[in-house]
Amino acid sequence: MFQDFRVTWNFIYTGTPIALKKMVNEKNFGSGLATRLSCIPLPSTNFKMMSRESTVDYESDNRLKAWAEKLDRVKGELSIQKLVDETYDWTARRMADAEEFTTDDVMRCFMLKSNDAARTRVSRLQKDGLVEKVDEFVENGTTKARYKKTGAVMV
Repeated sequence: MFQDFRVTWNFIYTGTPIALKKMVNEKNFGSGLATRLSCIPLPSTNFKMMSRESTVDYESDNRLKAWAEKLDRVKGELSIQKLVDETYDWTARRMADAEEFTTDDVMRCFMLKSNDAARTRVSRLQKDGLVEKVDEFVENGTTKARYKKTGAVMV
């Protein structure tokens, strides 16, 4: 029963793009992990100090501070139903954004250098029955395909 479900551990994972590829790959892409993962790529610094910002965005800083103070005031248990309602609505909005994808999306997601590598990954997912082609379209004179997840899970 959902009312007895407790979240007792969350974590922040930092790593290189190679480490991320090992964590989220074609073997576990349909497992649900990718829908629960937020990636924030940082700019490459080539091991040099980044320049300091010369201006401060006080509005943004104040918003972050206000949220930090709100979170600090939270005590006790939070109703799982409230969490379910919020995350269900949020997920529905994200799924509407991500129902379909192209090999260009796969290249961006996995930071691949070539479209051939992306097509290979999508081809493997198709063979495993995890994605299916739903449409073809022409972009800049090139025929491209649009895919969607089938909902099948690979074990």
